[in-house]
Amino acid sequence: MLASMDRLPDELLKDVLVSVFHVPDRDFRYTGHQASPFSKNIGNYLTSSVLLVNKAFCRVGTPLLYYTVILRSKAQAHALADTLRANPDLGRWIRQLRVEGGYGSYMDSILGSCAERIIDLCLTLMIFANDNASGLARHLARMNPRRVFYAEGINAGRGSGEVMQNKNIQTLFTALLNALPRWSNMHSFGFPSHPNLLPISRELDLFKVLKTLRSLRTIYFYDKYTFNALADEILTSTNVTALVLDKYDHSTRGFDDNIGYKGSRWMDIEPLIRFGWDRTKPAYLHPISGFTPMANATEDVKAKIWGRILRFAIEDLWTTPSARNTLDVSLERSWANDRSSDTTVTTEFLEWEYFCILSETACQTLRTYLGPCVMARKGFQPVPLEPEPILAFRNLSRMHWQSDVPILPPHFIDPGAFPQLEHLSIGRHPESCSILTLLSQLELPWIHILDLSTQKSLDKPSIAAFLAVHRHKIWEFGVGIYLSPGLVDGFKSLAVLKIHHRCGGCMSSTLAFPQSVTADAPTEYPFLRRVEFHMDCGYTSCDHTAADFSAFHALAEVHDPHCVWPTHEREINVSCWVRRSEALGAGGIRLVDKDGKSWIPRLKNRVRSR
Repeated sequence: MLASMDRLPDELLKDVLVSVFHVPDRDFRYTGHQASPFSKNIGNYLTSSVLLVNKAFCRVGTPLLYYTVILRSKAQAHALADTLRANPDLGRWIRQLRVEGGYGSYMDSILGSCAERIIDLCLTLMIFANDNASGLARHLARMNPRRVFYAEGINAGRGSGEVMQNKNIQTLFTALLNALPRWSNMHSFGFPSHPNLLPISRELDLFKVLKTLRSLRTIYFYDKYTFNALADEILTSTNVTALVLDKYDHSTRGFDDNIGYKGSRWMDIEPLIRFGWDRTKPAYLHPISGFTPMANATEDVKAKIWGRILRFAIEDLWTTPSARNTLDVSLERSWANDRSSDTTVTTEFLEWEYFCILSETACQTLRTYLGPCVMARKGFQPVPLEPEPILAFRNLSRMHWQSDVPILPPHFIDPGAFPQLEHLSIGRHPESCSILTLLSQLELPWIHILDLSTQKSLDKPSIAAFLAVHRHKIWEFGVGIYLSPGLVDGFKSLAVLKIHHRCGGCMSSTLAFPQSVTADAPTEYPFLRRVEFHMDCGYTSCDHTAADFSAFHALAEVHDPHCVWPTHEREINVSCWVRRSEALGAGGIRLVDKDGKSWIPRLKNRVRSR
């Protein structure tokens, strides 16, 4: 294939490589107060390696690589400055420049070779007091870009919505004000987002200058607040023909209500409005505010009514063959005693009578059962459950079982019951574990996933009986922090261990990392490749370095959904997640966040910053 690519004309090869080096314009011009889109792991950080394929790729790809430059750290600015000093000709390819900082004298070397050629410029005022924006400020007057965007720096550490203010920011902003009247080619300008809901004085000063520019045709607003403050004056004092609202799309309904425009010239403004992105919002139902079904009914009445709803749904469901494979029986209802809270909980009880109906009608077709707590009562007294309706399901592959009464021992049991069951999870009610005693008498050839994370105590005869028979088949095991030492011993096929911390327990390293996980027996878990920590009570500080994983030679990943990677250079040095990632990485283990993204070590400055 490479031989044929060598004969490909440069014009066609360029069309192939454009998609590799393309930076979405929406990301480039992003001026919101959230994290920069370039702070995320987008998986193409080694794009430049394409240039190493052959000489043709290098020749055609180099201009595409340098077309858009994103600078997010001093180390990046230093590296680019050294590159342009060694090879000034590369600067002629730079057309788009996004600078997320000041970067001192490094910007002198960079802009010295490309300032006149820049057509799109994005400046972010996330500049700290120990930075230096003088180099960038000096070269603004030499530019003549067509599009300019700027974003405010938001000091999250001092309160929500507080805009950063320091000498370096003021220096750069003053240089921007002085340069704007000289930019005769500029036809587009972008205002930033405002979490504090009001435009600040810097934006009003900018608009005074923008009104004098005859070339200005398009103004970008990230959100509605600056738009509302300036919309009327834009019509009367500028030649603008388009107002782009970056945060909204063409499907926004009732635009005058959503934007909150209070002026008197909506009929003149509406034809100028454009949208920053084009997508269709998914349709969804709005819940009725303040309404709770059966708020004053007793639990028995609620259980009967929800049971009848379920029975009606089941009888209608099986008339549709395509709907018979899966049934999620977890009915949901709003339950908010305190109207200030918005809580959705699973229906608590399902009467045994209606579970038997489900068994009779769907035992041959149902594949997924995620049911509420099954209850059986005779008067007010609990009645144990008969096992036969439970064992009737032949094609069930996933089950979440909850019951507040135990299951009776069967008169006769077929060891081949539940032949397709792969995934089993047990609910929080203490009697739910009684099903494990029943299942310990079955073969369950496909059982691979077991979730006991809701159990506060695992020292139960039913759990021990089940594990004694099926432990060697389990390759994914979910437990709570109450894991007893040695409980996971004997899981010869264990590949994924999920450790949950739920409300009601004490959070500590010894609980989050059980002794059995740090055992000195590398052959005990030859297939354990992933450990996941789920802190369900809002805990966000779990020191993974407290566990010694060196005994597990196959372990490759530690997942933590609370892991948050730093979004700009200043956060890297103080981020606990980076330190933990580096500590685990020394042992060949990746720390990944909820999206499966791991930390990529950033380029570090080789000399003291100037």
